[in-house]
Amino acid sequence: MYHGIANFPSQVFVTGFFDNVLSNTIGVPLKGESNKQQALFIRPDIQLQFGEMRIFFSVIVLLMIVLSILFVLISTRYLVKPIVKLTEATKQVAKGKYSVELYVKRRDEIGALAAHFSEMAKNLEQLEEMRQEFVSNVSHEIQSPLASIQGFSKTLRSAHLSDEQRNEYLSIIEEESRRMSSLSKQLLTLASLDKESEHIDKSTFDVAAQIKQVLFMTEWSWREKELAIEMDLPSTIISGDQKLLHQVWTNLITNKEESKEQEMKEQ
Repeated sequence: MYHGIANFPSQVFVTGFFDNVLSNTIGVPLKGESNKQQALFIRPDIQLQFGEMRIFFSVIVLLMIVLSILFVLISTRYLVKPIVKLTEATKQVAKGKYSVELYVKRRDEIGALAAHFSEMAKNLEQLEEMRQEFVSNVSHEIQSPLASIQGFSKTLRSAHLSDEQRNEYLSIIEEESRRMSSLSKQLLTLASLDKESEHIDKSTFDVAAQIKQVLFMTEWSWREKELAIEMDLPSTIISGDQKLLHQVWTNLITNKEESKEQEMKEQ
């Protein structure tokens, strides 16, 4: 008996099982006709075995290709979907629509990018609101002294005014012009109210006298609308920003006049 393959070393990465050599052969003794001693040697058919292996490996390769394509499609969709959402959100922001919300529940770089984009969109929306509010405030703040100057300028054309009244109205126009000059700095303050402690200039003054001054400066306006104002203001000392509070009283009085005029028109 001969078993050559049994002598192969049992180690890792042993090769040579399919070599066309004697060591891959099994031999057995046989007795043929007339009891003649003969030997039968058996060796594996390498071509047949590799033919079957080719079919096996072909099936495996085909399955690997199909699975790879499916994996690529799924992973591509997983990666591209948030990018598509981000692209659409960018187009909306470019059109001025800042109320964009991205629901991307990921913790990788794409998720961080979506979170930063949402935060940026909110900041842009707040900035746009502040800009619109600032423009509205500018329009309203400048309108008040301009209206006072225009009204007292028309009043100065009256011939029955005394020199004292004329000088008084001229001083009001001068004061309103000076207030318009400082109004630009105050309007910049409105754009950064989140830092009030750095911009408010507090002082101690009589708020009753300030309100009387505002009423006197807007006298032409409410008298023209046939409105009467009675004042009973005791002297009150407060601590605050005198310029900003002056604008507060002016806004309140002028807005009250406009609402009163609207009510009279409706009646």
